[in-house]
Amino acid sequence: MFRELKNVRIKPLIILGAGASYDLVESNQYNDFNEKDYRPPLMDDIFKENDFYLGIRKKYSHLNGLVAVVRARMKKGKTFEEVITEIRNSKEEREQFKSEIPELKQYIAELFVNISYKNKDIVGNYHALFRNLKTSCTESMVVNFNYDYLAQKAISDVYGVGFNNLNDYLSDNIKLIHVHGSVLFSRNRKDDIKLEKELNNVVSKNPSITVPTTKSKYFSCPKSHEEALKNYLKIANVVIIIGWKGREDNFAKLLLKLQRVRKIIIAGGDMPKILENSGLNRFVCRKKYEETFSKLIEAYPDFN
Repeated sequence: MFRELKNVRIKPLIILGAGASYDLVESNQYNDFNEKDYRPPLMDDIFKENDFYLGIRKKYSHLNGLVAVVRARMKKGKTFEEVITEIRNSKEEREQFKSEIPELKQYIAELFVNISYKNKDIVGNYHALFRNLKTSCTESMVVNFNYDYLAQKAISDVYGVGFNNLNDYLSDNIKLIHVHGSVLFSRNRKDDIKLEKELNNVVSKNPSITVPTTKSKYFSCPKSHEEALKNYLKIANVVIIIGWKGREDNFAKLLLKLQRVRKIIIAGGDMPKILENSGLNRFVCRKKYEETFSKLIEAYPDFN
């Protein structure tokens, strides 16, 4: 992938959005993966009507009013994130849905715990990506907007990182930052983040996740992770975006810390819009595009 940069020490920043987990495997692998009820969703699909989603959502029947509003506005062309942003920006609607937004967080957390558990043993594109990073780069930073456990599981398999404590996410070889939180993160009474080591142990009633909006002001990761990200952005020189739309203002502001980007690779989505939304269009550098995560892996079997 970086043959033209072979004399430069590569420090990649990899940004993972919902499209990365959605495209977990190649289309010719796990033949029925695309039809599975528990395939990781794009954010606009978190209120699916299949048995898997309904089985979880029936525990949160108080959400039904919010679900109806979100669906109605999405039919008019708005995204899930845009609708939630509208609700949070409206004093009247914040009051109307004040008890449903916390319940939405609980639903999202439980949904992605179950999605993680169902898909955790699949060996797919995450494993291929991290294998390539391990053999080609001495240091990498992965910014994960997904709540699921799937990227972490692949990093653990490939790098042998135990993730036994929050410091393990800041490994010398590869750092994993869940900016919007993880199914393994919860908040204790002091509002500190607690880590669960195993999916089976996740029973938290106070998950540390950010309900997705376009105007999120806060991250749901430990402060030490946020500081590590800020420091790494000063030295990162290649950006790889997989399944992320770039529509998160708080993170776009952080990306202003990027100084010298030599190459940007985007898989999935509308490349010009992603570059504009994220502010990465300010860099005059090589820009490459692949339709899917799978095609990126096929096109770039190594990083040399």
